[in-house]
Amino acid sequence: MRSRFIKAYTLVEMLVALAVSAIIIGATYASYEMVARQYHKNMDIADMHTSGRAIMRIIERDVRMAGFEYRDNNAIITYGSISNPLTIKDSGNKCCDEVTVVYDYFDEESKKSERIRIRYWAEPHTSNKGSRHRLYKQKDILGRNGSVLANPALGRKEVMADYIEDLQFNNTDNKVSLYVIGSSSGSKYIKVVDPVTKTVKSQIKTDFYLHYPSMTFGPDGLLYVIGSSSGSKYIKVVDPVTKTVKSQIKTDFYLHYPSMTFGPDGLLYVIGSSSGSKYIKVVDPVTKTVKSQIKTDFYLHYPSMTYKSKRTGQESLVTINLTLRTKNQYGKDRQFKKKDYHSGNFKIDKTDKYKRDTFSTTVLVRNLAL
Repeated sequence: MRSRFIKAYTLVEMLVALAVSAIIIGATYASYEMVARQYHKNMDIADMHTSGRAIMRIIERDVRMAGFEYRDNNAIITYGSISNPLTIKDSGNKCCDEVTVVYDYFDEESKKSERIRIRYWAEPHTSNKGSRHRLYKQKDILGRNGSVLANPALGRKEVMADYIEDLQFNNTDNKVSLYVIGSSSGSKYIKVVDPVTKTVKSQIKTDFYLHYPSMTFGPDGLLYVIGSSSGSKYIKVVDPVTKTVKSQIKTDFYLHYPSMTFGPDGLLYVIGSSSGSKYIKVVDPVTKTVKSQIKTDFYLHYPSMTYKSKRTGQESLVTINLTLRTKNQYGKDRQFKKKDYHSGNFKIDKTDKYKRDTFSTTVLVRNLAL
């Protein structure tokens, strides 16, 4: 005879089992969410590093090729010489610099050459992921089928990368500056003049009297200046980068009244005045005419000036620095400072939850080094 009692779970047991199951499911979900969050973070950082390395290799390849002129079987340059193979546009103390390179590209498969112009630059962009810069690239055709085009064939503006924090190009050895001795408001300076923009870029304040001064750059890249201090005469050895006197050579002679120097452009730079104003006159020694002039706002007392020399080969070195950030924010606020050994005049100092990294390389522009 069958029993009247059927075995089953009580309501209390069901509630206990439900509560335990809920705890296990909640813990499993929390663990999954943590793993998923860490996974996305790692992927975001990995994408940043991969993107940074890829961008550097692409830009590095094009910069290295700047100035390459294709020659045919008779050693004749197909499209003529390249006047501006490498142009760097400095953005100042902000993101980002811009570079334009021109070179001839030869396709091995089609056996045809083209003269191309490639430009890299960054522009601000805003979306639901916040404001940042995007990196763009444009490739234009300047020459095709053996002749230079009357109107360049302009290429498309392509997005190369996102979340750009900084892009710096430095080719300082190719930027010639004019160093001029003068005084202003009772203080003595070595003024650093840009002969292109005709502006004073910076100045080196001196603590010694520049008596019948003269100066020139040495093969070590340092500035050698004749002056005097406490009644003694010296050749002061000045570092134009740190703007400090590194050493001095005591002398028993003066160098009298120097006032002009030849520039690397073959023109003669002469200190003079006209109608009460002070100028650096740029004279063509062949035509014996004044081509241009740089007006100064400082007193040229027993003046002297010299050009910073280009050291052979070094003007072909370009340093590229790229800083990226992640797409999302993670963890606690942290500070990111661009290291001093990364060149460029934009010094990043931010505190937030983003991860950042800086990529750096120095490129030998081989066709400019020949």
